[in-house]
Amino acid sequence: MTSTEIYLELLRAGLWNRPAVVSGSVRLGELLSLAESQSTRVIVSRALLDKMGTRLPQQMHDRLQQNVQRCLKSHQAANSVIAYATAELSAEGIAPVLLKGQGNASHYPVPALRVAGDIDLYVNDFEKARGVMARLFGAETETGTKHVTFHVGGTLYIELHRFTETLRDKRLNAEYQRISNLGTSCGLEEVTLDGALVNTPEPTFNAFYIFHHLWHHTEGMGIGMRQLCDWAVFLHSHKGTLDAEKLAGWLDFFHLKDVWQVFGCAAVQALDLPEDDVPFYDASKAKRGAKLLDFFLAQGDNRDFKHGRSSQSRLVHKGGSLRFIHRRLRMMFPIFPGKALLQYVGDLKNGLLKLFKA
Repeated sequence: MTSTEIYLELLRAGLWNRPAVVSGSVRLGELLSLAESQSTRVIVSRALLDKMGTRLPQQMHDRLQQNVQRCLKSHQAANSVIAYATAELSAEGIAPVLLKGQGNASHYPVPALRVAGDIDLYVNDFEKARGVMARLFGAETETGTKHVTFHVGGTLYIELHRFTETLRDKRLNAEYQRISNLGTSCGLEEVTLDGALVNTPEPTFNAFYIFHHLWHHTEGMGIGMRQLCDWAVFLHSHKGTLDAEKLAGWLDFFHLKDVWQVFGCAAVQALDLPEDDVPFYDASKAKRGAKLLDFFLAQGDNRDFKHGRSSQSRLVHKGGSLRFIHRRLRMMFPIFPGKALLQYVGDLKNGLLKLFKA
């Protein structure tokens, strides 16, 4: 087995909490570098420990154990902050809804193995919630149209959302906001975090939202296996409960059904997600699904997007973005030619406008 094949097998084993079946020599450095680039190092570390245990070099064994323990602590810290923040917001008559992240983690067979990221909270009264969060956590560290960010402590941040997402196309955005408003106010799903009940979006909307965020990263900041795992686990845990008619209508309206089906093939191939778990699964798109998997593995989450963009020079910063966009969409073209071309034109136009404003 190649390092990539071993990585995917360990990822599947850790994701579904089953033993890994591995043959051949394991090149640990190469394997862990790949897992790190995909934000799945802890799931893979746990599966590797279960598989090899004391046969691992002592230093590597200790390093993997430390990876797992740090993740367990950060997972608990994130859940505690979510429970605290949602309780404080609710006490002020604000209805917070947890997006992505720890809400997704709650559907994993072993939730604590999903690496915690930023906490995303959508609220129904944004300005009032903004004041509450400032009282709890101090001044905003980042301000934007879609959300504002608060530093909670250490590496933990809360993004307070005015919108779950915004789309460039005005017609599509209007429809997206309509279904988002419904999906974050009706039929919400409760998950338990740190002993507290926390609202997450209505499940059918959440399946669409997690997928749309996955596609957003594919078009924009780069994509890694953690995002694909989130979607696969959610579909698996909600099999037979989603409103297929409503979901099909949304995918058709946003011209994303083909994309959904290609992603479904990639999840089935890479993660052993049962075909029956994917609404509208189409095996005829398996070859494109395999190409999409190669795209995930080459992208490595959104690290390349950040690389070369940290310069204080706005000109250099935007130039780095344009280089990344050009390379990424060239890779995406064989899988989604029409969408890659449209996205490239839109990004180029957007980037140039920003560049000339620099």
